[in-house]
Amino acid sequence: MVHDGPEYETGVMLGSNLLISEMPGLLRAIYNIDDVGLDQISTGNVIDFLMEAYEKGMVDRQFLDGIDLKWGSVDATLAMIEKIAARDGVGDLASKGVAALSRHIGKGSETFAIQVKGLELAAHNIQANPPRGLSYATAERGACHLSGDTVEMQNKRAMFDSIGLCLFPTFEPALEQPVLSLLSAITGREYDKAEFSKAGERIFNLEKLFNYREGFRRQDNRLPDRFFQDAFTVGPKKGSVLDRAKFDAMLTQFYKERGWDPETTEPGPSKLEELGLVSL
Repeated sequence: MVHDGPEYETGVMLGSNLLISEMPGLLRAIYNIDDVGLDQISTGNVIDFLMEAYEKGMVDRQFLDGIDLKWGSVDATLAMIEKIAARDGVGDLASKGVAALSRHIGKGSETFAIQVKGLELAAHNIQANPPRGLSYATAERGACHLSGDTVEMQNKRAMFDSIGLCLFPTFEPALEQPVLSLLSAITGREYDKAEFSKAGERIFNLEKLFNYREGFRRQDNRLPDRFFQDAFTVGPKKGSVLDRAKFDAMLTQFYKERGWDPETTEPGPSKLEELGLVSL
């Protein structure tokens, strides 16, 4: 099987995230995950979570099917990847993600279960980046690093996803007009920047309506406790940690900008009417 080369997310989540610095071992982990079709971000988080639970004595080697899952161990990491891919033993539970593992293990493990709405976070520590934290908390499919850090970007990226385009052009304003021209030519409907954004907003609100129907509320848009408790200990952002009160205020402002109820997060009647979604 031919793979793309390693990139940032894979290198971090399977490398420094697991304290693996040996390049051949890191590359083997990356290619093994590609071979079996696992997501590298989620898998890196799952192994990270189990390593910490093992270190803290919350699980033992028997729970891990005999794997000595210590930080920096390439062999243990490769063994766990194989277990997860085959859903063998502990791999069956691990294949369901960090949230499921934390619920099963308990013992306070939720404090280091790095996930939102069941989706694990990508390789961005957010103690010094509150906007990215807000994006993780409010993305409708969980802690998605592709959703966008602002309301405008969330709307734009929802539309890019809908028409099947790569998200990288969303960073480059000069590419907006070519995309609009192509979309207009294909659909026979004239799209300007405002209409494009409005269509994306409609999509984002449809996703929200689905989640609201399924019972998701404000309390589900929460970040892991670790980002509010564990400050950076080294580097230029040393001492940075999220402030819970300030982050809660950011959430409230986000809901107001969206036209949603700040307490329940239900999209308001006026917003639904504006988007032509009243019947829903």
